[in-house]
Amino acid sequence: MLAIRRPNDYRALFHRHIQPMYIYEVGTLRVLDVNDAACNLYGYSRTEFLRLTLSELIPSEEDALFREALRQRTTGPAATSLWRHCRADGSVFYVDITSNGLTFEGKAARIVEAVDASRRLAVSRALSDSRAALAEAQALAHLGTFETDFSTGDMRWSPELFRILGVDPARERPRQLHEFDHPADCAAIAAEIDRARLERDVYTIEHRIVTRDGRERCVFERGTARRLIGAVLDITDQKLTQDRLRHLAERDSLTGLANRMLLRERVNAAIEAADAEKRILGVVYIDLDRFKTINDTMAHGTGDEFLRELAARLRRVVGSRGTVARPGGDEFIILIDPLESEAAGVAFANTLLAEIARPLAYESVHLVVTASIGLALFPRDGATPDALLRNADTAMYAAKARSGNAIEVYTPQLHLRALAELELEGELRVALESETLQVAYQPIIEAATGKIVALEALARWTQDGREVEPSDFIPLAEARGLILRLGRFVLGQAAQTARQLLDAGHDLTMCVNISPWQFRDRDFGNEIRRVLEMSGLPAAHLQLEITESAYLGADSDLENIGTIEQLGVRLSIDDFGTGYSSLSYLKRLPVDSLKIDRSFIADIVDDTADQGIVRAMIAVASTLGLSVIAEGVETAAQAEFLRELGCTHFQGFYFARPLLPGPLRALLSQSFPER
Repeated sequence: MLAIRRPNDYRALFHRHIQPMYIYEVGTLRVLDVNDAACNLYGYSRTEFLRLTLSELIPSEEDALFREALRQRTTGPAATSLWRHCRADGSVFYVDITSNGLTFEGKAARIVEAVDASRRLAVSRALSDSRAALAEAQALAHLGTFETDFSTGDMRWSPELFRILGVDPARERPRQLHEFDHPADCAAIAAEIDRARLERDVYTIEHRIVTRDGRERCVFERGTARRLIGAVLDITDQKLTQDRLRHLAERDSLTGLANRMLLRERVNAAIEAADAEKRILGVVYIDLDRFKTINDTMAHGTGDEFLRELAARLRRVVGSRGTVARPGGDEFIILIDPLESEAAGVAFANTLLAEIARPLAYESVHLVVTASIGLALFPRDGATPDALLRNADTAMYAAKARSGNAIEVYTPQLHLRALAELELEGELRVALESETLQVAYQPIIEAATGKIVALEALARWTQDGREVEPSDFIPLAEARGLILRLGRFVLGQAAQTARQLLDAGHDLTMCVNISPWQFRDRDFGNEIRRVLEMSGLPAAHLQLEITESAYLGADSDLENIGTIEQLGVRLSIDDFGTGYSSLSYLKRLPVDSLKIDRSFIADIVDDTADQGIVRAMIAVASTLGLSVIAEGVETAAQAEFLRELGCTHFQGFYFARPLLPGPLRALLSQSFPER
């Protein structure tokens, strides 16, 4: 049975097909989809057609016959029959119906091809008047007829049957039809003819033939065994269309791999076999690490080429051991069947990691990505396809939490962690909707005067009286696609607070951390403009902090940088020194200041390596005319040492913890000259 997920290419094939086609649900007979040709044939608009049930197309006098036909054929292979149907205007016409079972959007359904039989029937009535008309009609319908006279042994074929079988009538006389039957179908054909002979009935069968020039075609044959007479209908084009629909329904259009629906069917079949044979099978869930970087920097065409190449690699590695599927995006799922043990599964996953990481040469560069892999085993980690796939996915996310390029085997503890994250995600969504999160502000101190000259806006969340750590909910927001909403909330609140403080006479700069996802959003520049307009905050009083990894040099990055510079908003590099191209970023970006990461500050009094690194950073910043903010200053000794090195600004618990707006206002009149 087909399984259709409605990909774009399926839509194009279905809706543009010249033959009228529609899909209905088996249980309710409700029409689920229809193409334009069917709407034109029946005289309904698409909206009207989708409101119909199949029974509304049948004349009332044939309702009992229709119900009996449905009872006998709700599933199974394609079947063709002649019916009378009703048009929207009430007129009744004859139609040839061919239907096939499929799964459509998770529902048991059938796809129907409805061909107006009026012309065919009219042609049939004219056959008695003219054999030439008969030949023409048969050619139009791809319908060939045959007859054998048992008394004389004479055989007669229509011109169209000669054409269907690829026989030249000038060179050959009619022969026994079984000579053209496909060897694999001979037994089924013989059985059907024997049945018809015993029951004194007509035989009807769909089968394959091999034409005189060796081509394989599909035909629908109907005849009587008592007097050898019948017809052969060439349905090759129809079968090809069905095969294309099946391929579109079961395969990923980019890579040709199995899609999620086909994979689920194969996992289900593998589970049934493995359960009967008491053996193990494995599901491997693969998610590429930072694959978006390739699409953002090299264009999506490059990313598609990489995915096709990677699909070919995975097929080669897996071979006949299982099924490789691409459910979408940069994810792959592999069914390994059979699997000897967990250790064998981990070894196989390591082979996959190495294969994925092999560079792909593209133009003048070599593209490299890593992957996060999760492994789940049957029967230990799940007895159903849904459970196995879900648990392999859970293990994959655990591997990704280890910064990727890792393998994780599913355990119940991972499941509990995933449930906790799911619950936390739901609570975070509610908090964002209700705007119950808060923004706290940590002062930034000018080293020379001890005065508070800037504030860093930090998201804070209290849930059921307990403060949720930012290290818990911010990565979760990034992983679940909530970081843009969270970032917009913090930016908007910070701008309003900064405007209020400015009106109260506090000349401060508001610093706001910007996630890589925000910075790469094409609308981010316009968002900054809207925030400034709504809050009334002068652009010079807003400073955006981005990490080195946020900037990729993609088109969206360049547009946003241009907008930031045009508006007059300041830009700072956060966690400076932890990236890979620090100096090149300072050269390319309109940076006003940089923040030295706290990892270099913690041991700076005693660690000579940290001292040398920080001294070099401050020297570079001084040369470029940038201010330097040291994060994580927690002791007087650290502050004094950094002041001697020439650090211009401090931030840390030694001076002040992040404060909500109320306590912050009480602090702003203070300064820290003694510190």
